[in-house]
Amino acid sequence: MNSRQSRLMRLYSGVLSILMFAGCSKEAEPTQATGTARQAVTVPVTTLESVAITSQGMTQNGSAYRNESLIGVFQTPDYEIEALLRFPQLGIPTGSVIQSATLRLAVETWHSGFTIRGSYVQTPWNLQASTLGWQFRENGLEWNQLGAQGPGTDLVAGTTFELTTFPTTVSFHDVPLNVAVVQSWVDDPSTNQGILLANTQLSKVAKVFTQLATEPARRPVLTLEYTEPGPRSDTTPPTVAITAPANGTTVQGTIGITASASDNVGVTSTQLRVDGRNLSSAQLDTTQLRNGDHVLTAHARDAAGNLTTSAGVRITVNNPIIDTAPPQVSIIDPTASATVSGLFSVRMNATDDVGVTRVHVELDGVPVGAADEAAPWTVLLDTENLLPYGIRQLTAVARDAVGNVTTSAPVAINVSAPPPDNVPPEVQIVSPASGLTMGGTVTFKMSASDNMSLAGVQLRVNGQNVGAEDVSYPYWVTVSTTILSDGTFPVTAVARDRAGNHTTSAPITVTIANGAPVVLNIPTTHPRIWFTGNRLARAQAHFAQNPYTPATNVQGPDQAIDAAMHSLITGSAASCRAAITWAVNTQVTVLDTSAASDPARWYGEAAILTYDWCFAHLLPAELTTLQDRWNTAISKLNDKAWGGIGMEGNNYYTGYFRNSILWAIATWHENQPYADTLLQYAMKSRWQFSLKPYLQTEGKGGAPHEGSTYGRRTFGYLTAPFTTLGLYGHDMWNQTSHFMETVFWSIYSTTPGPTRVGTFQMYETFPYNDDERWLTRYPPGNTAQTLLGSYFAPLIEEWSTQPIAGYAKRFLELTGHPIDERHIRYVYSDTLASVPARSLGELPLDYHASGLGMVYAKTAWAADATVLNLQFGVTANAGHTHRDSGNFQVWRAGEFLVRETVGYANTIVGPAGEGAVDTEAPVAHNTLLFEGRGTVGYYHHAPQMLRLESTPVINYAAVDLTGVYDLNDEWAHREAEVGNPHSGRVIRETLFVRPLETLVVFDRVESSNANASVDKTFIIHFPSNPVLTGNTWSATSGTQEVRVSTLVPAAPTRRVIDERGPLRPNGTYTYPVGQFRGEVETNGQVVSHFLNVVQAKDASGANLQLTLNETSTTYTVTMTHPTRGTAVVSFEKGIQSTGGTFGYAATGMATPSPLRTSVQAMTVTGNGPVWAP
Repeated sequence: MNSRQSRLMRLYSGVLSILMFAGCSKEAEPTQATGTARQAVTVPVTTLESVAITSQGMTQNGSAYRNESLIGVFQTPDYEIEALLRFPQLGIPTGSVIQSATLRLAVETWHSGFTIRGSYVQTPWNLQASTLGWQFRENGLEWNQLGAQGPGTDLVAGTTFELTTFPTTVSFHDVPLNVAVVQSWVDDPSTNQGILLANTQLSKVAKVFTQLATEPARRPVLTLEYTEPGPRSDTTPPTVAITAPANGTTVQGTIGITASASDNVGVTSTQLRVDGRNLSSAQLDTTQLRNGDHVLTAHARDAAGNLTTSAGVRITVNNPIIDTAPPQVSIIDPTASATVSGLFSVRMNATDDVGVTRVHVELDGVPVGAADEAAPWTVLLDTENLLPYGIRQLTAVARDAVGNVTTSAPVAINVSAPPPDNVPPEVQIVSPASGLTMGGTVTFKMSASDNMSLAGVQLRVNGQNVGAEDVSYPYWVTVSTTILSDGTFPVTAVARDRAGNHTTSAPITVTIANGAPVVLNIPTTHPRIWFTGNRLARAQAHFAQNPYTPATNVQGPDQAIDAAMHSLITGSAASCRAAITWAVNTQVTVLDTSAASDPARWYGEAAILTYDWCFAHLLPAELTTLQDRWNTAISKLNDKAWGGIGMEGNNYYTGYFRNSILWAIATWHENQPYADTLLQYAMKSRWQFSLKPYLQTEGKGGAPHEGSTYGRRTFGYLTAPFTTLGLYGHDMWNQTSHFMETVFWSIYSTTPGPTRVGTFQMYETFPYNDDERWLTRYPPGNTAQTLLGSYFAPLIEEWSTQPIAGYAKRFLELTGHPIDERHIRYVYSDTLASVPARSLGELPLDYHASGLGMVYAKTAWAADATVLNLQFGVTANAGHTHRDSGNFQVWRAGEFLVRETVGYANTIVGPAGEGAVDTEAPVAHNTLLFEGRGTVGYYHHAPQMLRLESTPVINYAAVDLTGVYDLNDEWAHREAEVGNPHSGRVIRETLFVRPLETLVVFDRVESSNANASVDKTFIIHFPSNPVLTGNTWSATSGTQEVRVSTLVPAAPTRRVIDERGPLRPNGTYTYPVGQFRGEVETNGQVVSHFLNVVQAKDASGANLQLTLNETSTTYTVTMTHPTRGTAVVSFEKGIQSTGGTFGYAATGMATPSPLRTSVQAMTVTGNGPVWAP
C-alpha cells in the first residue's frame, strides 16, 4: 500500500563502529610472524538490520525498521523480529591473529525473565527474500520458505552467547565473541555474515541501540585485539574453479562436485560450499536442499594463507517431493512437574523436512485448546477448563503437509484450579469527558484492571449494550452514533473478570446530536449513480459524434466503466457482460490482520458503477456475490484505523468514503437496512463530524496533506459520489469553501510554465511530502496523473457563472490536461466548451493555503516568471509525513533552482555527509538543524504564522517553528532519542522581492539550556554542484542560475554534500534521488542568526550587488540590480520577530517603511483569492 503504515516490517540500514586495537599484549600463535605496532582505529563499515520472520519465511521485503536509533528484538504469536549485526569490513590485515573480540551493546527493555541469544550467521542473507536466505532459528525451528531444507543450518553450531540480565531500562553488555569464528572472518571474509540476535520469550520486547543513538556510549562497538602478520614471501593467491557440474545445470539426488585449483607455490586446502555452507565432501546430497536455485563455490588456500573464492556455479535442484518422514516435536514450556493454574501457555518446538503445518496440544490424550498453524508454536490454555485437577500428561501433536503426525514425549504437569477470585474488577470511562455533545463516530476509552485476569469490557448507552464486548487491551470501543437516537444518555462500562465478577463504572452523560437523517429520493430503477435521463442523453449525444468500442475482455477499472457506460448508451448486453465478468472476478479480500485494502480503493468505484449500470444484466448468483463481497469489505474497512476516522487527509479515507456513498445509493432498494445504515454513517460520521471539519481547518486553502502525488488522489475520489448526491438535491460542493480552494491551490501550486523534469517538459507541481514518481515522471505529467481535468469538469459546470470556472478552464488549456475519464468527458464536454476561459493574469500573485501553511508567490503569470513556495505548516491526519516545516523552494523559467530532495522511502546521505537517512528527514529539505537534528515527528504543536504580507512588490512571512522542534508531552521522556534536545526558539522570516526576483531568508535560532556550543546549520539544496566565490554559492540548471549569498554569519563552516552517495562501478549512484546539499554551520552563541540572500536569474543575467550594515540591534541589507532597482531591508536582532523595515525603488534611493506585524488574511470566493487590506 502507499503508506508507511507498517514501519515494523521495513529495513533499517545504518552504521555501527568497529574499534580495533593492534599489537596487544597477548602472545600470537607460533605459526604466525607478527609486528609490534599498537594502534586504534574506528572503521564505520558495519550495518545493523532487523528482519521480520513468519512461519512462511521472511516477509517479502525481508526486514523491519529503518533509520531508527533503536531496533526491536522480540516475538509475537504471529511473527518474530530478529536483529542482524554485520561487520563486512573489519579492516584487519590478512593473516592477523585475533586474540580477543568483545561486542558492547546497549539494550532498552521494561521486561525481565527473557534471554537474548546471539548466534553467528554462516550464510549470506539475500535482501530480496526470493532465493537464498536464513532458514533456521537458533533453536533449530525451521522456517519453510527460505534457505536450505533438511538438517543443515544457517547458523554456526555450538557458538551462541546469551544476555539474560537486564537490571535497568537501559543496560550495557560486554559480550566476548567466539575467537575462532572471528578468526574465520579474517581468514575468509566470505564467512563473515554477522551475528543474529533473537529473543527467546513471547511479548518480552527488547530493543538494541544503533549507531544513530544520540548518546555515543549507547552505540554498539566491536573491539578486536589482534597481532599483525609479518611480511609474506608469497603474495600470489591460488586460482580455483568448479569444473562440474556446469553453471545452470538441473540436478537431483546425490551429485559429485569437482574443482580445479592451482598455485605458484602450492595449494594446501580446497573447501567446497553450497549457499555459503561448508560441505564435508565432494558428494552433495541434494535431497537435503530445497528445490530451486543454489550456488556452489570453491575456496582454495595456499601455504602463505592467500585465499581465492571461485566464481559461483548456480544449480537448480529438482527432486521429487516424497515426504515419508514425520515431523519432530517437543514441549519447551511448561517443564516436567510444573504446577499450572489459571491461564498458561504451552510453547513447543516443531520441525519437519518439508514443513510443519499444524500443532495442537493434548491432555491425557484428549485435544485441548485451539491448534496453532504458524510458528512460533504456542497454545494458550486455562485450567478452569481442564478438569479433573491433579497430575496430567501433556503432549504436543505436530502434523506436516502430507499428513505425517508425531506426538511428543509426554510432560507430567500438576493442573490446579485457578485461585479463588472474589475481588471484582475496576473500571472507568476516561474519554470522552462527561457532558459533551457529539455525533458521528466516537471512540470511548475505558481503563479497566483486575487482581487476577480481566475477561472483557462492555460499553452500555442508556443501559443497553452497544457493540461487542472488548476482550483485549486497550479497552476502546468505537461507536457510530448514527445507529442511536439523538438525545442525552448515560454511558457506562461494565468490566468482567474470568471468575464472573462484574463492575459497572460511574456513568458519564453524553448528548448525541446527529440531526435529522439524510434522506435521498432514490429511484427503484437503475442507474442510480451519475446518470439521470438528461445526463444520459448528453452522453448519448456526445457518443454519436465520438463513438468508441469497449474492451471485450475487461482488464481493469477504466475498461469496466467504459464497457458499462457503453451498454447504457447503446443497450449492448455484451458490453455489460464484459464489465460484470471483471467485477465478479475482482476479489477484495479484507483480513482482520490487514491494515487496509488497495483493491477496494483502486477498484471500488468501477465495481459499484458496474453493479448499478449493468444491474439488469446481473445473474442472481452474481448479484449475491457482489452484494456479499462489498457489504463485507466496506463494513470491515470502515472499521479499520488506516483510512478511518482520524485520517481525513489520506486517500484511503476518501476512497472508503466514496465507496460507502456509492454502494449505499447503488444498492438502496436491494440492500436494506444496511444501505441506509451505511449512508447515514458516511454522511454523518465520515462527512459531517469528520471530513468536513477537517477541510475547514487543517485542509483550509485546499492543499492536500498527503503530498504532491497522493494528495490529489483525494480530489478525484469525491467526483462521482458528490456529483451523484447533488443529483438528489444534496449539495456537497458548496457546503464549504474547500472545493473552490482546491481549484485555486491546483493553479497556484503548478509552475506557470513547462518545467524540465528528467527528459520531459511538463507543468509540474511544487513537490512536498511523499512523492515516489519525481524522477520517473511520464507525459503528460504529475497533474495529469491525478486526473485534474476529470475533477475540474463537474466543478466548472457547478460554478459556470462565476469567474472560477473560467480560471479552471484556462488552467486545463494551459497545462494541456483533458477530461481523462470517459464517463466524465461524455457528460461535461459541451459545458466545458461553452464556458469562456479567463486569463490567470487577473488573479493575485500570491496564495496562502493556511491549513498546511503553504504560501505561493510569483513575479508574474508567465512561463519565465520566478515562483516561490513556502512550507510553513505541518501535515495532519494524512499517514504520510515529511519533517519539512520551514522549507522553501524556488522555480524560475522552467527550472527548479532550489527544491527539497523528493522521495518516498528513498535514502540520501545524512547530515555532514555521515550515514544515510530517509528523504522524510529534515536534512532532505531546506530547513534548520541543531547538532544535525531538525524538526521532530512527535511534535508539541504546529508552526504558528506570526506575520504575513502580500503587496505588488513583496511577499513577507514570519513563522514560529519552535513547536515542531519540541516533543509533545507523551514523548518528552524520549527527548534524547527521538526529540531535538539542542533546540530552543526557532523563527524563520522570508522576504520575496519581486522586481529583483530575490528571496531573503532570515533565521533566528536559539540553543536549548543556554548552550552556546550547539552547532546550528542552515540547509539549502542545489540542482548542480555549487561553486563558492567569496560568500556566495552559485549553481546552474539549464539556462538558469541560483546564487545564495550568506551575509550572516560572516565566517561559517561550509559543506557541500552529494546526497547521492558514492558512484557505483556500473555508473549509477547509491542514492539516485539525491541533490547537492549546501550546509552553512555556526556556533558560539546561544541566539544565532542566519541571513541568506537567494537570487534567481538567467545564467547570463546580472548579479545583485549586496551590502550588509550591522549595528548592535539590526542587520540592514541593500540589494542593487543594474537595471531593476534597489531594495533595502532591515531585521531587528534577537529571538523575537519584531520590527523590521523594507523599501524599494526602481531608480534612486529606496525609502523604507515598516514591515507588517500581523497576518494578512486571504479568503477564496468564486471570484478568486482575495487578500484583505
